[in-house]
Amino acid sequence: MLINLTGSDMERWKEKHYHEDENNICFRICQCLVIKLDCEEALNLLERVSKALK
Repeated sequence: MLINLTGSDMERWKEKHYHEDENNICFRICQCLVIKLDCEEALNLLERVSKALK
């Protein structure tokens, strides 16, 4: 569920670049990794966000 919300925030952020979406993305990725440290989907999203923010 958190991954789906994060993906939705990511798509909206790519279109509109709202700072709130960026914060939500980072927060939800952290939540996923707290629940499961090796969550492949969360790690992939983290990589995508890191590249997008450069």
